Amino acid sequence: PVSVTPFEMALVAESVATGGVILEPHVANRIEDSDGNVLRRFGPKDWRRAMDPATAATLRQWMIQVVERGTGTAAHNGDEGEADLDLEWAGAVAKGANITYVVAGSTSQSGAFDALQFAIDQNIAPVISNSFGLCESDIGTSNAKVVQQWAQQANVQGQSITSATGDAGAADCDGDASTPPIVAKKGLSVDVPAAVPEVTGVGGTEFDGDGPGSVTGTTPNTDAGATQFWSGTTGAADAVSSALSYIPEKAWNDGAAGQPISSGGGGTSNIFGKPSWQSGPGVPADGVRDVPDVSLNASPNHDGYLVCTKGSCVVGFRNSAAGNFTVFGGTSAGAPTFAAIIAIANQALQTSGLGSVNPTLYAIAVANSGAFHDIQKGNIIVPCAQGTPNCPATSPFQFGFSTTARYDLATGLGSVDANALINAWMSFTPSPDFALGSFSATTTSGQQTSTTVSVDPIAGFTGTVDLTCTPPATGSITCSLNPASVSVNGSTATATLTIGTASAAVHSPGEFLWLSAGGGMFAAIFVLPLSARKRRAGFLSSLLALIIAAGFAGCGGGSGGSGGGGSSHGTAAGNYNLTITGTSGGSLSHTATVRLKVN
Repeated sequence: PVSVTPFEMALVAESVATGGVILEPHVANRIEDSDGNVLRRFGPKDWRRAMDPATAATLRQWMIQVVERGTGTAAHNGDEGEADLDLEWAGAVAKGANITYVVAGSTSQSGAFDALQFAIDQNIAPVISNSFGLCESDIGTSNAKVVQQWAQQANVQGQSITSATGDAGAADCDGDASTPPIVAKKGLSVDVPAAVPEVTGVGGTEFDGDGPGSVTGTTPNTDAGATQFWSGTTGAADAVSSALSYIPEKAWNDGAAGQPISSGGGGTSNIFGKPSWQSGPGVPADGVRDVPDVSLNASPNHDGYLVCTKGSCVVGFRNSAAGNFTVFGGTSAGAPTFAAIIAIANQALQTSGLGSVNPTLYAIAVANSGAFHDIQKGNIIVPCAQGTPNCPATSPFQFGFSTTARYDLATGLGSVDANALINAWMSFTPSPDFALGSFSATTTSGQQTSTTVSVDPIAGFTGTVDLTCTPPATGSITCSLNPASVSVNGSTATATLTIGTASAAVHSPGEFLWLSAGGGMFAAIFVLPLSARKRRAGFLSSLLALIIAAGFAGCGGGSGGSGGGGSSHGTAAGNYNLTITGTSGGSLSHTATVRLKVN
């Protein structure tokens, strides 16, 4: 009998791809001193021959055919590169972390959302990174609410979730296409799960102002000179750890005329209202959830992420001795990177899980601790097709958002200084608290609608939260909450918000108008003839009493009444913000905003 180890068999299998030759095995590709200087580098070197080239070629064809035509299972699929990116860069940032990759089956009916749900239901790890998603209109409101329920469960369990905001700029729905479009045609949109308030949405930045060093030598034996931000190379050897300091950034947008859209995702949600914690300098008073929360480098062009995938790293990160690199980009790189930073924060804070980190991120940003690099250059503006949603009627046909001071819809709070952020986190002591969240609502003038207000516990908060609603000053809008008080005990509590709008009241000649003795107000009693059909439908009242300001145009009074009839104004079409206030114990009070769209 022949005894072999798994490692030895791996070497034999390797020889099938190298013409029968086994390369000399090494446990490291180089040796460095304490200053990072390379003392010795190990390159590929023929070691032994396992088989002749003809046998190796035959075995290679058999291995291919057993997958393509036989019973074998493909070792690679379309998402393996994404998986390798996530695993390698999460592990590179949080060195030594235990990383679990969750696969949700191999059928077309399974996907990343199934993996996300499983990771939460099974409480797999305290930090979850997700690089997949759909725009809000593609996933739909009901499914987006389900994803939020998962995220709320995760937060209560102490799990933090990061998610990429997408790579189609402000036009996330166009990014859902299998082939990135050259111009946007589906309007402004944001991505789910990133837009879920309980998830940290990670957008994209791009290095800026770090020009290349001078190149000497003859290809492939060339060296790059050192610059302000990057160290140089010697001996035509790749320098992996070469960044010297923080490199200035701008919003990631690699889009160019005639080229596919390639930009960090950001914008405003059409589903989720403004959570109580999303406030601070630069945060829009728009009544809705804004994304991204933070951003990290995302450009595959300047500079991308080196990844080993599908056998690409033969010599270091190169696919051959003088070959190319496998380079990735996109906000998919930022999600696992920031998840790794949260994992380091977990370790530094000696906690088993932080839950939603968003309230803390925004609180630290307000303190202006230097934990964030404020990105004030660039945009996520993309070209759009004339006549499509949100596209301007006149040139230039484009839409999106630009960077501004502090928070903006292009890069959020900015990129992070991980060391400064974690140090600020360690000095930030969260006390038991709660956060308010909500969903946007839509109705028509004269109709009622309802939505949900959520109360999420923070840092182990338990107690009763009293809820009130303040309608906007204009629009004749009413609102009420049921229940008006909720008990929070280890999980999210909810209340139903009912919103009423006013319809235009039509009156006709012959109505009776009574001027009050005070002369400042008058009561108008309208006689409303009702059809039998309406009576059967339950309209029992025949009088409508309105208190109307004196001098209201077209309503008669001292002026002798209107001529041929008219109408009083109801709730006009447009967007309105309602304010939800939650208080507990007299010392804790937060507000959230509900966006109401009246058609």
